[in-house]
Amino acid sequence: MVIRKTPQRKLFEVFNTIFLFLLMVVTAYPLIYILMASVSEPYALMAHTGFLIKPLGFSLASYQKAFEHPLL
Repeated sequence: MVIRKTPQRKLFEVFNTIFLFLLMVVTAYPLIYILMASVSEPYALMAHTGFLIKPLGFSLASYQKAFEHPLL
């Protein structure tokens, strides 16, 4: 049995796909930003403005500082 898609159904699927993709980007970017900021050089990160898609340098100093805390 073949179910035919009406033009309205096709239009709904296109808009639904676009909406869900934009929702995914809006949700995922803060997580990517935090991950990239955590492995970036601290002084380069403080001087940076705008989007952060890749790390600015590479440093694990933030993790080292966090794991030095006795309550962690």
